[in-house]
Amino acid sequence: MLLERTYVILFGDGNQVIVSTGEKPVRFLLVSGPRYANLWRGPIVMNTKEELNIAFRGHREGTFIKRK
Repeated sequence: MLLERTYVILFGDGNQVIVSTGEKPVRFLLVSGPRYANLWRGPIVMNTKEELNIAFRGHREGTFIKRK
């Protein structure tokens, strides 16, 4: 599936998120929890540089996402 646009938004404190797209359908992932020192490289977000390295090694080796 080809995405026209992709956004990552970090919200501050609050208790409500309103999403409006007009006539177009939307799919989104909302993640909530305490803020950590997140590291983001490409499509992968981890808490430490070592976790990022492990994740990308798993991606290269085909073991990052395990399918049943």
